[in-house]
Amino acid sequence: MKPFLSRRAVTLIELLLALVLFVVMAVGIFSIDSFGRYNILTMDRRIRIQHQASDIIEHMSKKVVNTISRPVRMDATSIRFYIDQDLDGTSSSGDAWVAYRYRNGTAPSGQRYRVEYCSNYNTTSSGCNVDWAVVGKNILIFTAAIEPSDTYLTVNITGCWDPSEPDKTYKHCGTADNPGVNMTSRFNLPSTTQ
Repeated sequence: MKPFLSRRAVTLIELLLALVLFVVMAVGIFSIDSFGRYNILTMDRRIRIQHQASDIIEHMSKKVVNTISRPVRMDATSIRFYIDQDLDGTSSSGDAWVAYRYRNGTAPSGQRYRVEYCSNYNTTSSGCNVDWAVVGKNILIFTAAIEPSDTYLTVNITGCWDPSEPDKTYKHCGTADNPGVNMTSRFNLPSTTQ
């Protein structure tokens, strides 16, 4: 057998071996690339949901700090409180009720799974005097509880990339294709004055 460098042709076995090595390397590079793209997509979705939930909590914290004179009122889908809009520290004509409401899967199409804010809530008619503003979307669960001492308001938010699932078990939320986040915040309500 002649040395490799002195031959002028490549044998069929050498050609097949080189082809197999090339295919293995190409498949490996493709797998790493697809794995990386998939993980980046999942992280991007999770970060977007996390931003939605944190935006709601930040918005609420800016309003709750100005709560005065009346207790927080809640029902199954909304939270309402009276805030000192003129920042004079007392209840006056310049103050107003504000509200947050959760629009779940039973809301009209296009308005589902989001939290909305009303800057001028009418407690007499139980409605918003201005248009509801969307504070966060893709919210699967939005719950609030107030301690008996009326000192702390706890808000729990669960967001999901695609919250709409017909089974309502929410097991689909938190998967790699449909990432989810859960945030809980405890707001210290300021002491109230009349």
